[in-house]
Amino acid sequence: MTLQTRRIIYVGMILFFLILAPAVILYSLGYSYDWQKKTLVKTGAFYFESMPNGAQIFINDKNYGKTDKFTKRLLPKDYKVSIIKDGFFSWEKQLKIESQIVTEARNILLIPKNHNSKIVRENLPPNFDLIGYSVKTSEKQKMEQASTTAASILKTNSFASAGNSIFYLNQADNLLYESNLNGSSVSQISLQPLPGSRSSSLPGEPNGIYKLSAQNSSRLAALNQNKDLYLFNPKTNLFDKIDSNVNGAEFSLDHKKIMYWTDSEIWVIYLEKIQIQPYKKAGEKELITRFAEKITSAIWYTEDNEHIIFVVGDTIKIIELDGRDRRNVANFIKMENFSPSAWNNPQLYYNLDKHLLYFINNNKLYSAQIKSSQSLIQATGLFN
Repeated sequence: MTLQTRRIIYVGMILFFLILAPAVILYSLGYSYDWQKKTLVKTGAFYFESMPNGAQIFINDKNYGKTDKFTKRLLPKDYKVSIIKDGFFSWEKQLKIESQIVTEARNILLIPKNHNSKIVRENLPPNFDLIGYSVKTSEKQKMEQASTTAASILKTNSFASAGNSIFYLNQADNLLYESNLNGSSVSQISLQPLPGSRSSSLPGEPNGIYKLSAQNSSRLAALNQNKDLYLFNPKTNLFDKIDSNVNGAEFSLDHKKIMYWTDSEIWVIYLEKIQIQPYKKAGEKELITRFAEKITSAIWYTEDNEHIIFVVGDTIKIIELDGRDRRNVANFIKMENFSPSAWNNPQLYYNLDKHLLYFINNNKLYSAQIKSSQSLIQATGLFN
């Protein structure tokens, strides 16, 4: 090899290093070249978690593997995302990638197309208590004790039990009180009465009777016969009116949200700051869905507290809270598949211990599986 050849190779190596080294450094810092904009940009990433996992991830129709997974080095822009698994309704959303930010979707629920519904019990007695039927024996005993204590204290239906406490409205003044289960310790919670107390309401005014919902001393809601919903404010010890024409309300099991529904809408109020995407501020109120047909029942899907199960017409639907781009909603069960007669007085209850949705139609009790069997730890009597 001649001296000139060696010099050419040496110079070539230096030039190669000078070109390659900055490229490697820029790549390691997360930069990529945007050919459309003809400039260097810092990339972002996606992170997806699904239940069940092992679902295919498609980004702009290109397969990027299976959940749960990080997908890195994506140029900042909007992407069409599809999460697909055989036997399940697909999850689709348009999500935005921003420079140096991981865009997350951690609560992707893939709803099975086959819900494995079955009849649990027929010829239900009048006023069948679905919740009492579904809860554990220990919880039933606690509920019965709470009912007995509340009846002896109040002789009224305006009470709710939570943990080892009973919260109730005193008929005499419509103030909120807290009692232990045996009634030996009672303390006043609210500073002012709810509307309709005997001291403030007009004769014959119907809004003095309330249905209470409670999780603890700071998570309390009251719904009166006029369908006015009040939420207890632990900072002021007062009830704040939330909305009118409300048919029902329920706190999420994680204590962070309350959901309520009217004839045509479902709303969620965030009681705490939500620190996973999509972020929410404490006190933020959000419309989840609206229908022309009447909404007759709604409950939380307590496996993740990020989905709502509700009834519209003859269909049980499941909708996500994640409102980025659009909300994924699935028709889970259509009642015409069970009976030709109309849905009568629907009731819903999700049993977290058995991972089963219970519902009543035409005097029959049904159960259905939402969470995939591959995500469950099979146990004896799981579906009993």
